[in-house]
Amino acid sequence: MILDLVMKTIRPSSFCLGLLLAFAGCSGTFQHQVHFNPNEPLRVAVLPFQAVDASGKPIEVEARLLIDNLSLVSSEQKETPVQIARRQVLAELGRTNLDLVSSALIDIDLPHHGFGRSDGSVDFGKLWATSPKELCSKFINCDAVLYGRLLRWDRSYYGIQSVNTVGLELKIVSARDGKVLYEASGEDSESRGITKGPTGFSSLLVEPVRGLDSQIIVDLSQKTVQKMIEPLKSKQRPKFLETAPPSIYASSHDSLSGTLSPTQPLIVVAFGSPAGQASFSIGEKVVDLPMLETVPGHYYGEYLPLPQESFSPQSVVVKLSDEYGRSSIQEVAIRKVGLSN
Repeated sequence: MILDLVMKTIRPSSFCLGLLLAFAGCSGTFQHQVHFNPNEPLRVAVLPFQAVDASGKPIEVEARLLIDNLSLVSSEQKETPVQIARRQVLAELGRTNLDLVSSALIDIDLPHHGFGRSDGSVDFGKLWATSPKELCSKFINCDAVLYGRLLRWDRSYYGIQSVNTVGLELKIVSARDGKVLYEASGEDSESRGITKGPTGFSSLLVEPVRGLDSQIIVDLSQKTVQKMIEPLKSKQRPKFLETAPPSIYASSHDSLSGTLSPTQPLIVVAFGSPAGQASFSIGEKVVDLPMLETVPGHYYGEYLPLPQESFSPQSVVVKLSDEYGRSSIQEVAIRKVGLSN
């Protein structure tokens, strides 16, 4: 049961001691399956993580890590457990050959594409029901999507023993064919109290309470994530992966009606990563017209029709590339444009 704090006072009977010693004997369990070559760069969008219960049913996660307001016992945590786990996964993936889409950009874009609720939270039902192919082609420029589910985040107190447990599941799915490229699951526990071998009665009482410090479960989560990501790590990480791939934050054009004039240029603008090479296309009729970077991150381009040119309404698509040849594209959402003579 996730985010469950069991406050119990149990006398150290032989049964309880046996139970707690069983806790001490448990070790982490981890499983990995790799179905692709992790040495080949792959652009991955790490979606917001979701918390689920033992049956896999989504649950809401509290904004804090339970008893963090106990002074001298627990360090304050400003993130939720799902946010902590996702941040740790992103940090470990930074040691692989995966080319990670900016998580900040993902979090900003998802609500604008209908994946947010009125209270600002993520609509996981809609997000997880949308195929990776659609996510990567329409909303996020990526080759694959990483899904994360937090299965357990428990801190239990048994009077003479406290036990922290973290369980996590990760899955990377290809946008091209929907195949699972990588999946991993892990669960580990950390106990404080009698099984840690206290030297006196005072430590027998104090150590379990110290075990409620939220930093302990955060550190346990970090260790769990490290073991889960280990098969993907690379010793020869390409230099270009030290920077994020180019991102387009917004784009637009000035044709309100969608009908172009033979005598007036179509103006296309975009806002994205600075110092890139930008261009725009109109369907397959007008391809890769250059755009100028007027100020850092702001790009401007024009299209003036040639005589006798005409085409039915087509989508305007902006493309932004970096110095390493990595590219991102974005379809201008306001309307298609067409030209008739």
